[in-house]
Amino acid sequence: MNHMDASSTQDAVRQLYEQSIAGGQLLHSIIVYQHGKELLRFAAAPYACTDKRELYSLSKSFTSTAVGVLFDQGLLNPEDNVLSFFPMYAGLCAQDKRWQRMLVRHLLSMSTGHATCVFPQMAFADDSVQAFFDAPLTYEPGEVFVYNSGATCLLAAIVERVAGVTVPVLLAQRVFPLLDIDDFTWKTCCDGKCQGGTGLSLSCDDLAKFGLMLLHQGVYNKRRVLSEEWVAMATSCQISNSDNGTADWCSGYGFQFWRNSVGGFRGDGAFGQACIVLPQRDMVVVLLSECDDMCYEFNLVWPFLANIAEQPAMPAAPFAYLPTAGQPLEQVDTGWRTLEQNPVNLRALRLRAKPDGALLFLLTDTGVQRISAPYGAWESNALVLKNLMPTLHHMIPRQTPQQLCFHAAAHQQSASWIIQARMYNAPHAFDFCLTLVDGLLSLTLRTKHDVFGAEKLLIEKRPNIAG
Repeated sequence: MNHMDASSTQDAVRQLYEQSIAGGQLLHSIIVYQHGKELLRFAAAPYACTDKRELYSLSKSFTSTAVGVLFDQGLLNPEDNVLSFFPMYAGLCAQDKRWQRMLVRHLLSMSTGHATCVFPQMAFADDSVQAFFDAPLTYEPGEVFVYNSGATCLLAAIVERVAGVTVPVLLAQRVFPLLDIDDFTWKTCCDGKCQGGTGLSLSCDDLAKFGLMLLHQGVYNKRRVLSEEWVAMATSCQISNSDNGTADWCSGYGFQFWRNSVGGFRGDGAFGQACIVLPQRDMVVVLLSECDDMCYEFNLVWPFLANIAEQPAMPAAPFAYLPTAGQPLEQVDTGWRTLEQNPVNLRALRLRAKPDGALLFLLTDTGVQRISAPYGAWESNALVLKNLMPTLHHMIPRQTPQQLCFHAAAHQQSASWIIQARMYNAPHAFDFCLTLVDGLLSLTLRTKHDVFGAEKLLIEKRPNIAG
């Protein structure tokens, strides 16, 4: 092993950071623990290791943990029959006897028998549980691995039926206090049920505590959170997924945990969120990023970790994502402009710009909200809007207002005023692009990934003029 001093560790982090950018992937933060000590703690400004952010499918590992709490209490077992918790849907499933053979372990191991993920139907349904049973089976349960966030959503419903409280409440009562986690949120489906397979928001620091608990077979800070038996079951290979793609996605799957190609296991979520446990190295690694190629991310991380050894904590690194170096802003005050009807529910907007920055005022049914974006620097902002939170493949309901927390900066490009937004309660970055053409103001929302579904264009409403 190549032992590094603190400066060489910093060089390695810089290389990881620069290689990520070169591949179009943006590393936001990373924490590494080895032998119980914090070996590395890094966040590229404007991000921080304390940001509470949406974890997407890394949420699944926490739903598994809630199942583990009930397993340890003798209240829930992987061998339990799924329909036994939902007798009201037995008639719906009567025509296919395979439903009667579906066990909790099949939900946990993504082998329900569905041919595709059924979460999109569940997320928007009036009854998400019924939507799960409405989706026809293709395979015998336990036979084929098919990644299925709907299975995790149903696990959350089972936890609620057994425990009498939701997954978030159970974790808040029985798990998070033992991990010294005090603040989290978890989104629901349209029917108000916990999404289970996605929707949880925690920080990089929180995930490190979770990983350390798993590394130590259910113990954190000398307090037992889960039994050693459950941790061993949940993180070991429970089903083969050898035809599921590249190495880190076909090395086996546990109970809502992936097995790594280099050994150990992890929970991970879309756009580069990962909590990695490497027992063979007595190591926990947490990565938060915005990327569209997690294979690329892991292919950088594995050799990076191979060169990290136990050393004093790395000095603060001056790495940062700087605002785009565009032109200083032309001075303008558009006044209030009424917008055409739009899915974001913005009724009107006003842009007031000066060379040193911009203010964008947005009018919704609930009142006026403001974005403050200096030129050449970041400023923290928050909005509460519906249909604007970037989301994954339109799978998650967005009709209710969502809070967007982001750092903003402004610059000019030709006839457009650009406000960059780097979210810190989700992995995404996007731009507000305001353009004046022939006196007509338009606002375009642009994002690197297809997370808005399509570029949103909001245009000023022209008054009707009688001929």
